[in-house]
Amino acid sequence: MLPGGIMLFTLTSLSQTRRGDPFDFDRSAAAKVVAQSLATGARTTLVEGSDGRYLASGHLIYLVGGTVFAVPIDVKQLKLAGAAVPILVGVQRLVGSGVAAHLSLSNTGTLIYVPGSDTGSARALMVTDRNGSTTPLPVPAAPYLHPRVSRDGKHMAVGVDNEQDAYVSIYDLPGPGALRRLTLAGEGHNRFPVWSGDSLFVAFQSDREGDRGIFMQRADGSSPAVRLTKAESVVSHVPESWAPDGRTLLFSSNKDATFSLWTLSVENKTVAPFGNLQSTDPIGATFSPDGRWVAYASSDARGQLRTPNKGVYVQPFPPTGARYQLPKESLDFAPVWSHNSAELFYIHISSRFSVVDFQIQPGFRFGKATTLPTPVTRDRVSSNLRDYDIMPDGRFISTVPAGDDTASPATAPPQIRVVLNWFEELKQRVTVH
Repeated sequence: MLPGGIMLFTLTSLSQTRRGDPFDFDRSAAAKVVAQSLATGARTTLVEGSDGRYLASGHLIYLVGGTVFAVPIDVKQLKLAGAAVPILVGVQRLVGSGVAAHLSLSNTGTLIYVPGSDTGSARALMVTDRNGSTTPLPVPAAPYLHPRVSRDGKHMAVGVDNEQDAYVSIYDLPGPGALRRLTLAGEGHNRFPVWSGDSLFVAFQSDREGDRGIFMQRADGSSPAVRLTKAESVVSHVPESWAPDGRTLLFSSNKDATFSLWTLSVENKTVAPFGNLQSTDPIGATFSPDGRWVAYASSDARGQLRTPNKGVYVQPFPPTGARYQLPKESLDFAPVWSHNSAELFYIHISSRFSVVDFQIQPGFRFGKATTLPTPVTRDRVSSNLRDYDIMPDGRFISTVPAGDDTASPATAPPQIRVVLNWFEELKQRVTVH
């Protein structure tokens, strides 16, 4: 609250953000710090950014990416009284939100915060094995999302999504090498790649023709993209998994922040619902390597972290109506099959990674879940799209915040930093007239 009955808050446009990127509220003017009179309802936009705070020093601070900016403000006139200055670089943001920062200030000038990436959405690509060893992939940090490994293990497709462009790139494994753009500038925003069963094609979401439908293209770039689905204006189609025989593509349809799962016949372009599956979190469906099962995540209560029906499920394919929930650990989500279809890996909280064995003879059952020593990613939650994939040799490729690519979380515990008399530094660097 500001003096005079004025409320300060962050206003975001979810239609301009992309599910899966916690920093996306800062892009494309999707977030603004605004002041609104409780008496009249009059609203004033102050800055583009998020998580604005008014300080007793006479400053407004706010975040863009992982950087805190400060600007003098006349709270009576609701006008900025100077230029914004980056005052603190490298503050962690709230996982899954992107708006709130792990930062607080007292009226006497004590600052407390959790350090984080200064590059916002910049991420590194990491290879992790189930014993805890990690190796960074030798490519520059970038806003990577949604890495997927081809079934033959020879290639990886990954989305690269910055403020100006969103495109799909291909990386030849095991490397080293360079990323090669599959979708080119001028072809719209292209995201969420998945591989065909023969490792020759990549399906991805694209808005190149106005809607957010699904297209497919040869991974070597030797042919143009071909449309697979057409989405309504308020709907987003996200490819999930391609059956090993290449005949069926699973995709989710996102409308009004509710996800439903569908099947697409690649040959004749017909679609059908996969049962009556709906979720308030991304579904992240994935075919088992033998094509007989589909694993997915589901949540039945928006905004509630822990409900009995929130978790990871398995259904036979084609669906029969039967479904089986993994023994619930916590906030279970983002499942991936082992390459022998006998195990399921999943994240059960943002910094925990588990595996459970899976048997159908003599009867269907899950084994006991085992937590692996190193999580594949350390800052993804159930409201994010799956940000890792498995390689044929059992290792994983994932994205991690830039700067975390050489340190194991077991040896790099998080910190809380306290700065005394921070207002003195603030006043010296950002003068209030």
